[in-house]
Amino acid sequence: MSIITKRQKWMLLIILISGGFALFNYFMFMREDKPRFDKIRGNEYERIQHINTATQKTSQNVQKQRNNETENKPGFVQMTTTPRNGHANSSGLYPRCEIPDSGITIYGKIRTGHNYSVFSSTLHNEDSLHYLFELPLTALAWQRIGFGSIVLLVMDVARIANSQKVEYVLSTLFSLQAVVVILRSHHNYAVMISQVARLFVPYLIGSRCVDDATSWEDTYLVTSDADLWPLDREAYALPDNRTAILCLNAFCCGQFQHNGRSYSMMPMGNIGMRVGTWRSVARRRGFVPVSVPEMITYLSREFVEQATSAIQKGDNVGWFMDQRMISVLIAEWARRGDNAQRVKYVRRDVGRDRMDRTAWRPITLYQMVDAHILESAYKPPIWHRLEALLVLMYDQPLFEWCKKYATTFLSLT
Repeated sequence: MSIITKRQKWMLLIILISGGFALFNYFMFMREDKPRFDKIRGNEYERIQHINTATQKTSQNVQKQRNNETENKPGFVQMTTTPRNGHANSSGLYPRCEIPDSGITIYGKIRTGHNYSVFSSTLHNEDSLHYLFELPLTALAWQRIGFGSIVLLVMDVARIANSQKVEYVLSTLFSLQAVVVILRSHHNYAVMISQVARLFVPYLIGSRCVDDATSWEDTYLVTSDADLWPLDREAYALPDNRTAILCLNAFCCGQFQHNGRSYSMMPMGNIGMRVGTWRSVARRRGFVPVSVPEMITYLSREFVEQATSAIQKGDNVGWFMDQRMISVLIAEWARRGDNAQRVKYVRRDVGRDRMDRTAWRPITLYQMVDAHILESAYKPPIWHRLEALLVLMYDQPLFEWCKKYATTFLSLT
């Protein structure tokens, strides 16, 4: 019979204690990924509640606040308390603006004087399904910080009648009061048009689909991506009356050559200007596009054959055509008069202030600017991981609304 020495007993006790501590930490780690409305403790819970309360101010209250301040800050839209659930065949009931011979149909009206995000997607193959799913959730994320949404969809309108998912997404966007712009294009140009159309929204929409044409020029537009969710409202606001253009993460992407000149590449997520500035920036050589064919002409003047070739994802001129174009336009605008002092270039450390899909672990919104959300989020295992962020962003009714939206989307053909 073996005898356990006193030293061995102590070693065994230490091993048991260490193992128990490791097991305890493991279970605590696993619980962090689950939505816990009643267990978000201390200052973080209070801060989240404060964010949700602040973003639910009405636009009238914000306008009153603006009048009492020396700075002319953009107006914020009201946060939806509980959006209506989307349903089939609702697009015919939504305000519609058809622009003849342009390849453009617009659903909804823009409330001038408010803030709007501008993001886009294509519906030309199965790979675009995850972007389609994200559109209402992205619109809701922007509404949370006081922005409406202008959603650009490059698609064949006939697909609406053949896809329950498309119809459901559109009706859900309508319930969020998003403005949906349908762009009809040959599938070879679909990706390019969806990317670059964000630059030309003030001209594509014009003043035909706004509630007050006289204040359209003052409406604030911020470009973004369909899979990029804003988290910090202040990051997207023009800092003062003097600033005309806001470029977030302006030093992210290095330099490129265009027509013999060197430019810093600006990312489309995010660039903000009022409509009047957008119109001035986008006008080049006396020409601006007001239709899908004219967008192709505009880009052909700059990028020649790349503008009429099918875009391949990756590090190439075609894939970054939108970023190259806006970078050239901003640089050229900044050279006029004293405009250089009116552009705000914001340096970011996205490794610190972005929740990125490559290192996904939402724990807090503190000091976070945005979230690059997970791909194929409509799939149940990935949706469960996304819920950890949703519970930080919304109260329980909105969280449940998001869950119902995801469940319904998955059930449709």
